[in-house]
Order: sequence, then C-alpha cells, then structure tokens
Amino acid sequence: MWLAILALLDERPMHPYEMSVLMKQRRITASVKLNAGSLYASVNALVTEGLIAVKATEQDGKMPERTIYQITPEGSEYCSVLLSEILKDLEKEFPRFGAGLSFIAHLAPVEAASLLKARIEQLKRRVEEERAVISSARAAGVSDLFVLETDFSAHMAEAELAWVTSIHARIEGGELSVLPEGQGHWAALASASKPKGTVNAR
Repeated sequence: MWLAILALLDERPMHPYEMSVLMKQRRITASVKLNAGSLYASVNALVTEGLIAVKATEQDGKMPERTIYQITPEGSEYCSVLLSEILKDLEKEFPRFGAGLSFIAHLAPVEAASLLKARIEQLKRRVEEERAVISSARAAGVSDLFVLETDFSAHMAEAELAWVTSIHARIEGGELSVLPEGQGHWAALASASKPKGTVNAR
C-alpha cells in the first residue's frame, strides 16, 4: 500500500479518495489490497514517517473537507529505493496453492482431480478477463507500460493453467495415483488395488 500511495503522489498531489479511484481505474487493486481503512491508515503512517505531507485542504459545497497530500523529498527517495528492491530482488513467496499441493496426497485422486478441474476453469476465466482488460486499454490508447502488472498476471495465469492441466491429466490417467506407502488416500488406493500375495519391492 505504501508504494502505491507514494507512486501516485510522485505524479501529483491528491487526496485519498482520488488515490483510491486511480488504483481501481489502473487495476492496482489486482496486486494491492485496497479498503478505506487501510488506505487512510497508510496515509497517516506515511505522514508520521515524514514521507508525505499535507499540501492543502479543500471543500466543495456541502461535501466533507478533503485533505490533499504531496510527497516529500524523503518520500520520493524511499519510493525509488523500495521500487528498485521489489523489481530487482527475488523473494521467496508462500502462495496458498503451493501449500495445498504439498498435501494433495491426503485427498482421494478423484477429489483431487475434481478440485484441479475447478481451478482450471477459474484460470481460463482469469486469463480471458485480463487479456480483455489489456485489449481495452490498448484500444483506448493506453501504453502497455501502464498494464504491465495485468500482462504479468495474465502470463502467470497462462503458465499455471498449462501446468495444472497437465497435472490434472496425469491424475486422471492414473500416472500419479500410486505413491509410496503411508502417503494418504492415494497409498491406500494403491494398496487396495494390489493382487493378493503381492510383495512390495524394497
């Protein structure tokens, strides 16, 4: 959230409501969780840190008074350093899907296949939606520079779609249905399918 606020204020001074509107318009909310509470809390924290400052207050008729903020020299430098680190440094992430894959053997193969099939359909929709956003932006004359995050997300979804589709096919084809002893439902299935008298290879 801090990076989004600082980057927007690096363009021009604005009030928090305008920030939230721009975040939604530019689909920054696809990578930054936005809600009014976290936005205003982050703005207050940035003021406390001296990274942004109040420029002015304005009031339009009977509308509530709005505070306009601007970035400080320290905030501009911090924004640059933070952005550089994010783009340059490879950081270990812990996605929920990866955690789920770690324990997929605890599900029956038919259930695992069904769940992955549902994920495949969701991934297809995500790719379609994000490609549509990019096409609309281009048609409106928006530079690809401003939809890089969406383009990255679409490419990641396409890569995941291809991989999950292959794993789903391997499960349904029985290629991943036999695992070593003690690994959940799939081991039980493998055990139950052995002819009587079969001896495990050691």
